[in-house]
Amino acid sequence: MDGRASRTARPGRLRLYRCGLRRGPFPGAARAWGARRSRASGARRSVGGHVFRCLPRFDARSVGPQRRVLPRPHACPQDPYGAPDRPRRVAPARRRTGPARPRGARGDGARRRERPMSAPVALPSPELEVVLRATLGDVIGPAARLDAWTATLVTRHGRRRVVHFELDAFLPGRSDPQRLDWVGKFYDGDVEARRVAGLLEGLARCDGSRHGAFVVPTLLGYDAPRYLVLMTYETGEELTPALARSGAVVLEAIGRALAALHAVSPPAALPGVTTPAVVLERLRARVAAMCERVPEAGGVLRRAFTRLEREPPVDPRAPVLLHGDFGPAQLLWRGDRVVIFDFDRATLGDPALDLGTILTQFRRSTLRKPGRLGDFATLRATLIDAYARHAGREPGLADRVRWYERTTLLGKIHSLLFDTTRHPEPAALERRRTEAVRLLEEIAAAVGSSSG
Repeated sequence: MDGRASRTARPGRLRLYRCGLRRGPFPGAARAWGARRSRASGARRSVGGHVFRCLPRFDARSVGPQRRVLPRPHACPQDPYGAPDRPRRVAPARRRTGPARPRGARGDGARRRERPMSAPVALPSPELEVVLRATLGDVIGPAARLDAWTATLVTRHGRRRVVHFELDAFLPGRSDPQRLDWVGKFYDGDVEARRVAGLLEGLARCDGSRHGAFVVPTLLGYDAPRYLVLMTYETGEELTPALARSGAVVLEAIGRALAALHAVSPPAALPGVTTPAVVLERLRARVAAMCERVPEAGGVLRRAFTRLEREPPVDPRAPVLLHGDFGPAQLLWRGDRVVIFDFDRATLGDPALDLGTILTQFRRSTLRKPGRLGDFATLRATLIDAYARHAGREPGLADRVRWYERTTLLGKIHSLLFDTTRHPEPAALERRRTEAVRLLEEIAAAVGSSSG
């Protein structure tokens, strides 16, 4: 670098770094295009009406760099942690001779509402540059040369920082700098970071990935001192709009992808098994907190939890590898395949847990926008049938999925009632309370039908 003291970038701005030079901040580069999310509207009077008031076995330590160019992920940059868009052809990046223009992950000419990022990247740029330069050499070869780069914080929620790196690099055999797009995720510790890095490496070698059942980010490298996992910047369309447009095709692909993921030999580094008892123990305190926050719904919540305790599912198979948070927010749609990312909650357990998680999210979508995804009962039966055809039919799968749907639904209600940090705006909080009301009505209807 030029030896001058590093200045902190102001929010909404991002520094462009050229190797050996220091550029000033330029506006707008630290902004991300905002996805137009579904909005719950209206309210009902019900039991929740008072809510407003209150892999093959491997050692992750042996993860090494992949010494090959990865053209496809780099060719169509996309932010898997923000709003997806159509893949596009990317022209060779031009050498920057002046302040760089912000380059987002959206298609050319797209008109979307921008949303400022929460904070600039705080890691000192010389350290980041050393990491990026070393990873570039490991992935492509020693002849590759980093020319310039930018780093944009794309995390708006969650504990971990996720950064989009845009690199201009001279690659062997090319006279002009080429655009490379990477994602970096900072973890809280070495064990967790190595576990995720090792899982990504194992998934890249598994049959499901090699045969095209699903796509996962490709591991590029791991920087141990900073617990930084670098991976490819994947492309795709948001899953829910694709499902609304081509329901049966998308559900078939989801069933196939999930069956292939569950067939992967679980790595030894994963934590313990997520059994029904573990799920209930995590849920117990949340149900108690909801009963205190919304006493009018306490009876329904307690009966629902008691029913879950009385009817725990029994998985006839040995525990399998689970994504652990398998929902539309962790998926993209690319052509005829599903892109899966964010394996931070990967665990072992019943495959019905992953199915119940994503079906609960689909149920929420149908409640927020009735008719968008069609009849939920039909959607549910189609997805379970698609999964069973690819994974093998087994008795009791639909009943086990229903049990995990109910536990996930209770957890979502708790999140809507108590998590005020994701969307602290008054209008957003009111929408979350309205959705909690609707979900409580779903719980009340299920408890009422069972008791009747």
